[in-house]
Amino acid sequence: MVNFIEKYEGAHSAGIMVSSAADTATHLKSAGIEFSEFSLIRKEDQQPVQLVTPKMPHMPEGSIFFVLYPPRKTPLTRVTQPNTADRIDAVWIVVKNLKLASADLTALGFRRVRHLRSKLLGAEGQEFAGDHGNLVLLHASRSDGPVSQFAAERGDGVMGLTILVKSLEQAHTLAERNAGRKFPYTRAGKDRASLYQLRLPRGLGLKWRVASEVRDSEQSARRPRLTKNRHFTHPL
Repeated sequence: MVNFIEKYEGAHSAGIMVSSAADTATHLKSAGIEFSEFSLIRKEDQQPVQLVTPKMPHMPEGSIFFVLYPPRKTPLTRVTQPNTADRIDAVWIVVKNLKLASADLTALGFRRVRHLRSKLLGAEGQEFAGDHGNLVLLHASRSDGPVSQFAAERGDGVMGLTILVKSLEQAHTLAERNAGRKFPYTRAGKDRASLYQLRLPRGLGLKWRVASEVRDSEQSARRPRLTKNRHFTHPL
């Protein structure tokens, strides 16, 4: 992590919330998957945050980890974001071998949703379902696309996020006003909600989708849940 922070901007990893770190470790061990365990003590009188990081041979090192937060004494206060952001919908991870990396996520228990191709990103990919967010593996399909450029600089890793918002127009307007520059965007539709993509000068790419449209199409099956954490933050 220290080496990453010294060299790059943007996100390093995606955390998946679990109900039991011990059960997660047991599952990984039974599946023959190597992993490391770490406890983060924030205050002496509090239970630690427990992290379990699987070592997957074809995924970027440390890009996926499972986390168990201790019970809260008081419920979290929901914050209303000025850009109407609701939650993270997906994390995009560039990999060196899409087939082998997809097999790694399948071994971790994630369900394949769809194979995809993006002319905008110049990539093909595989989407995997989480409970409240998805993982999208990407691999360059042409040499002049954004994914290829990202891979040339970093090799692999977390490239971007899809963020659910209540208003695409308000989110886009606020980003341009705060950044003091125009962000080109691309609008798409088909069977999913409209989305806008912002190409940030350095750091992450962002896609924004309408939260209400996405909720209507979500499935109710329980799956591992993506957690919002500091690894996902990126200032606009």
